Formats: sequence, structure tokens, C-alpha cells
Amino acid sequence: MLQLESAMGAAIERFPDAQLLCVPRTRFVPVKTTDDLLVLRSDVYTLSDELLVEPRPERGERLPFVELDTRFYKLLDEFEARFPDGPPSLLEADRLVVHGDVTFGPGVVVRGAVEVVVEQLRIERTVLTSATPPAPVS
Repeated sequence: MLQLESAMGAAIERFPDAQLLCVPRTRFVPVKTTDDLLVLRSDVYTLSDELLVEPRPERGERLPFVELDTRFYKLLDEFEARFPDGPPSLLEADRLVVHGDVTFGPGVVVRGAVEVVVEQLRIERTVLTSATPPAPVS
């Protein structure tokens, strides 16, 4: 598989003697949205001593589906503000969908398929599962 963005391709052709470098997927994970960034920063991936970025063995190639409300998570600074203590654990997550302004504090674990629908919420030290919706925490 070869992916070359058109803008990058146009820029490369301006440099005489430009060459391509093939970087295997084990050296990077494509991140196009903050949804992708959350998965990458979570405990779903591991970085080996050889600097290979790989899903944790217990997940195999299955990655969780993440969809964050673009009204609050689209820009990097907004995204960072809502994960002040780092990302929640997504190791056991199948899916995480967030609708609303949710700030994730420390100790949040997502298990199974979870959808959070609120206007505003801060959650911490909580296990979110598909069976139990979170209670508002201030």
C-alpha cells in the first residue's frame, strides 16, 4: 500500500533528485483526527525497544473505534484540555463515542462499547462499560 498525499506530492516534485523513503507501518501509526490520536496515546499501542509501534498483543489487530464530539475535541488544544491526566485506558474497549463536553480525569477505564451523551461532565477513577453509564462527577 502506498499513500502519498497530493499536496506532499506537489511539494516533492519541486526538489531536484527527490527520492522516496518507504517507512513500514510498524514505525508509525497514521493519525488524521483526534479520534486516531486518542487511540495512539492510549494503552492500546506499545513501543518496542526497536521503536516499533504495535497494538498490544492481547488486542491483536483489533483497534477500538473512537468518535469524539468535534465541537469539543477537533482542535489539538481543545483535545489536550479534556485529557489533562492522559488518555483513558482503551485496552478493553470495543468502542468509545463521546457526545458533549467531557473531561477525562485520572483512572478512567473503558470496557466494551461505551457511549457518553451529556452536556458537560468530568469523569475520573471510573470504569465505563456498556452495561453501566457514568454518573456525573464534579
